[in-house]
Amino acid sequence: MVINMKIYAEYLKSLKNTIFPESSDNTSVIADYYIRIMLFLYPMYLAQDQIWGLFTDKEIIYFILSLLSIILSFVLLRKRKVNQFRMKFIDIYLILLAIVMVMMITVRLIRKDMDIESEILLLCFFITYFLVRSINSGYKYYLSLLMISAAFLYAGMIKYCLTGTESLFGVEAMLRQPEGTATWLILACCISILLYSKEVKKSWNIFYLFMSAAGFLLLFLYGDMIAACIVWIIILIVPFIFDATVNLIKKNLILCFMFFFLFSCIPLFQNISGELLEYPYNSLNGIIILLFLSIAGLFICNYWTKIPKDINPEIIIMKKFRRWYGQILMVTGIVLAVCILTSRPISDLPEKFGIRILKIFSASLVLSIQANKSFFQFLLEEYGLMGGIFWIHLTIIIINRLRKQWKKEDSTVKILIVISVIFLVQTFFYQLQPISTPMYVIVLTFALYANRSKDKEVIKVND
Repeated sequence: MVINMKIYAEYLKSLKNTIFPESSDNTSVIADYYIRIMLFLYPMYLAQDQIWGLFTDKEIIYFILSLLSIILSFVLLRKRKVNQFRMKFIDIYLILLAIVMVMMITVRLIRKDMDIESEILLLCFFITYFLVRSINSGYKYYLSLLMISAAFLYAGMIKYCLTGTESLFGVEAMLRQPEGTATWLILACCISILLYSKEVKKSWNIFYLFMSAAGFLLLFLYGDMIAACIVWIIILIVPFIFDATVNLIKKNLILCFMFFFLFSCIPLFQNISGELLEYPYNSLNGIIILLFLSIAGLFICNYWTKIPKDINPEIIIMKKFRRWYGQILMVTGIVLAVCILTSRPISDLPEKFGIRILKIFSASLVLSIQANKSFFQFLLEEYGLMGGIFWIHLTIIIINRLRKQWKKEDSTVKILIVISVIFLVQTFFYQLQPISTPMYVIVLTFALYANRSKDKEVIKVND
């Protein structure tokens, strides 16, 4: 019994060191613990009660946590105990914008206008950026920590979906915010897809695959069509982000088939769910999707026999598969454009074999775009043309910086950059959400200043 207790204690210690290791850089300890709280604990606090004006308690917690962290960082900076960094153009740009936000908040408070929620949140995002700016390592650990937090939320969301009863952490509050849920699911799905694609350890591989499957299911049940399309495009671009080795393509095909298989199961979950999920898909749509997957599976299995068996699969680059992925991406783009631009003519088509799926998809896509207000639209409404120009200009600056970072040829850096680009893209479809944007800002800051950890060179053999 004593031996078992010792083994149990060692296991707990090992688990603690895996999830919450001691900070490796004492000079950035404030930022390190701030990031851990924001990526692990903050997502699981989902209460949305209004406690001051238009602010919810979750937003107040974010504001207080960010403000205290930046104050502590400045105190330690004066004692020369934290990292100092050189100011770049983007830093100066954001400092000026933060000053403008403070001035606007001050003016509105003087006028007794309490509608300052958006300005406070933007100011918090600036604070998060400058706090995270000092971190220069541990990026993959932070992403994994976010996925561990997401696992708890996924469990609560799936339980609520299937039973309709109250669940862990009060996820019902989160699911009542469809736009916030969609942006958070995009982030979680993107991270699990990219980490699964490059993970080597079997245990983490299983974890990321399971998280991807849970994310896809919840995306179909509670997300919207724009979110589903963004995640599908993420899956398709993986072979263009990393070397399209046999193992990478195999993992990616698993994700592709899983994505469509779960989509075909929506009618089944709709029947057993404790919640009324208003999805227009029926069993026939699922059968058509499964038939398509069967035909694609036969074609892929037939081609897979041509891959050399006596060569390490990590050094075979499958250029043909990459070309096919490019063609699928092109078809996806054309279908999306046609569905958006010609949704009304599509709705008048006769419901023959497969046409009903296209009609439903087109209607869902257009409805998703119309239902959500983008951050770009918000800036135009609140700040006029100058607000829209500011965001486009800042986006160009960020993309230019990310383009330089991409040249570092590091897989972790590429993962951070892809997530950051997805964040910039989804701001043209969704408003910035307190549920997900702080995590996006952390990842974006990582991507802008990530150090290179050079990958091992591999010999490339064309398939």
